[in-house]
Amino acid sequence: MCLFYLINAMKIKHFLPSRALFRDTWIIAFLILVLIYILPIWIFKYFPSQDGPSHIYNSFILKNYNNPEYEFSKYYDIRKAPVPNWASHVFMMLMMYVVPPLVSEKLLLTGYVILMAFSALYFVNSVGKGRIPLAFLAFFFIYNYISLMGFYNFSLGFGMFMLVLGYWWRRFDDFGVKNAVVLGILFLILYFCHPLPLVMAAFCIGVGAVVFFRPSKWKQSLFSLVCMIPSGGLTLYYVLTRDTPPVPGAWTLSRLWEYFTRNESLAFHSESQIILGKITNVIFLVLLLYSLVRDHVLKENWRLGLRISRKDLIFILCGVFFVIYIKAPDGMSGGGFIKTRLAMFPFMIIIPWFSWNMPKFLRWILVGVIISLAVIYVVHMSYYHKIINEEIEVYNSGCDSVERNTVLLPLCFDYIGKSWRIGVFTHTPGYYGYKRGCINLINYEAGGTDYFPTIFKPDFHRPTISEVHTGQANINLNVYKDNIDYVLTWAMVPGSDIEKRVMELYELVKQNGKLKIFRRKNDG
Repeated sequence: MCLFYLINAMKIKHFLPSRALFRDTWIIAFLILVLIYILPIWIFKYFPSQDGPSHIYNSFILKNYNNPEYEFSKYYDIRKAPVPNWASHVFMMLMMYVVPPLVSEKLLLTGYVILMAFSALYFVNSVGKGRIPLAFLAFFFIYNYISLMGFYNFSLGFGMFMLVLGYWWRRFDDFGVKNAVVLGILFLILYFCHPLPLVMAAFCIGVGAVVFFRPSKWKQSLFSLVCMIPSGGLTLYYVLTRDTPPVPGAWTLSRLWEYFTRNESLAFHSESQIILGKITNVIFLVLLLYSLVRDHVLKENWRLGLRISRKDLIFILCGVFFVIYIKAPDGMSGGGFIKTRLAMFPFMIIIPWFSWNMPKFLRWILVGVIISLAVIYVVHMSYYHKIINEEIEVYNSGCDSVERNTVLLPLCFDYIGKSWRIGVFTHTPGYYGYKRGCINLINYEAGGTDYFPTIFKPDFHRPTISEVHTGQANINLNVYKDNIDYVLTWAMVPGSDIEKRVMELYELVKQNGKLKIFRRKNDG
């Protein structure tokens, strides 16, 4: 209170901008921060994600499947079933008609950054007008462990999750047939991104339709539920056609708590990024406590310190999301990393609930801190992107040594490189795949899953993804040598048993640092 009196006495408020300028300044700052977050995508040649190269490669296969210049149709089939994970592939495939494959990924990631930022802004303003700065909190979660793992479809779905909730929340009071059609289409798009954010969004809207039900609004609640039937049917089909049971995982309760309280979702290339995760948690906790006191305890007619309003459904859903994060399996229907994905939902959904009823100078300080941390975060990430890009350049330096339309067996003995948690070199052979039209034998989408567009032909004699990925040191090349034209190794120990077995059947044609490329010997 003394601080407020001091501010009034010093007439600081006369030096603060008008409300219109205040609002426009936030918009300008928001747009600038979006641009800053897009820059790392374009400054560096490669976006160092784990699965990204595989997504580019398989999108390239879709585009050129019937192209006589390539032989993809000899080794791959296209899965016709309406499975998820089509969104990023279709987008990049279409972009490849006008831009190179690597640029198509950059366009996809640019769209993702814009989607995340503006969906958060839309969601925040759908719940309450005039609170643009709260959307700045979403920038912490744009580049996260999951997006750097290269889970592009989930990342797009994560952004769509906020867009879907914002659309429904904004229009519920007069929700009609037209709105139901639009929301139904958004849900279908969300399904073809990823089923997890779809289920989370459907849960929120389903609960909201019941909680907000009034006899005078029965149509709004009914249409809110009916519009989810098509996407719900697809999700049910997907789950029922999977043979894999839920995977409990090895997460202990203490580890779950540690992961959440350290906000390890924000750490991927460096353990030092956990510092930002902890600071982010402090900011969220301070806003949570402030909002409880300012908008509830200090309100008139409060009961037991709380006064429930429509907006408080978000607070309740945040708590439910945390419980789901604790209780959910870590794998289901063939997919994994469920808990690491769920860990971000409580943070994102609580943002519109935060109070913005605070003195202007506190708003400026708060958003100044958020923006500063967001910029520091992306600069720190870019430093590692530069280092990792140098490694990827070395990895890709052998592309010209591999003939077009040949079968390539990659054997990697150092998946992480200079990253901390991201297996940057796990699927880097995807670059060879689209640059040389190779058949990449570590194409996990085609050989290790059943929820991506491509699949290896059943009669193609090849090592399994497990053999290539985890059993690379013991792989029996004699069994597959007739179907493998080149062997690419990364960080293979010189003089090791696997190197000796490779050199019995293949000759070295390229070496650069950790990279070695071997071509099958001519038996004649």
